Amino acid sequence: MGTDGSYFATVTVRLPDGLHVALAYELAALIKTFDAKVSMRSWRREQTIRNGNDLLKLALRDGDSVDVSCSGSDAQAVLDAVRGFLSGS
Repeated sequence: MGTDGSYFATVTVRLPDGLHVALAYELAALIKTFDAKVSMRSWRREQTIRNGNDLLKLALRDGDSVDVSCSGSDAQAVLDAVRGFLSGS
């Protein structure tokens, strides 16, 4: 946990087909169920996640590492959910 109450993790994507359209929108819908702000940074770009298009802009492929930052009252819970989703759990 950061000093400002934010949470951070580096996650390795374990999705055989990468984060394709259907999965991106599924993950975006999951994120919206939490009271938290989520940002992700890959080697390609950094993106605040508000919808599936934001996730698609990261162009995440299987084996990529992505830094996930979360803040808000559900920050720890959304980080755990995103980590589980991207790692294929």
